[in-house]
Amino acid sequence: MITIFTCGKISDRSIRQVLPDALAAYGGVQYFNGTELFRLGAQPPQFLVYEWETLPQESCTKGILLFKNSFSPLPGHCLPQGLLPVFEARNIAASSFLRGTGVVAIACGTSPRDTLSLSSLDYNSAMVSLQRCITTLDGHVIEPGDISVSLQRSRSPHQILAAVSVLLLAGIPWEDGYAF
Repeated sequence: MITIFTCGKISDRSIRQVLPDALAAYGGVQYFNGTELFRLGAQPPQFLVYEWETLPQESCTKGILLFKNSFSPLPGHCLPQGLLPVFEARNIAASSFLRGTGVVAIACGTSPRDTLSLSSLDYNSAMVSLQRCITTLDGHVIEPGDISVSLQRSRSPHQILAAVSVLLLAGIPWEDGYAF
């Protein structure tokens, strides 16, 4: 099972509106937001998603830490080991928090400096550019390239990039594109 932590205000629903559905297309999902637990997909759970306001205090062998734009670090908190961080490039709080940790993070945005960038967006499709090599949770290296995304409904660039980054890091094959 792949563990994913989203970190930011619970009232910030931008990631919750896309991530469970995007993951459910590739395996069952259990999603816990602090008060309720729900399950998506007919398949056995392959993804376990926790929504936190602060950084998780549990250690995790391997997992993904997706910073919401509403993330605000608390004094004394540090990055849990074993988590691959993902954040939107304009998320100054996450960027500042990660600076100096030595951890390789996935930055998402529209700049050539970002690891993932949105190269085109239409009502029902998008093209995401992976601009540098990344390593999945299971250790496979993914080379730069373009990833087509078929959208079942309109999504923001932030939502698309967050979902694609999690799918890539989880090792979901991307060669035929993603659909969510």
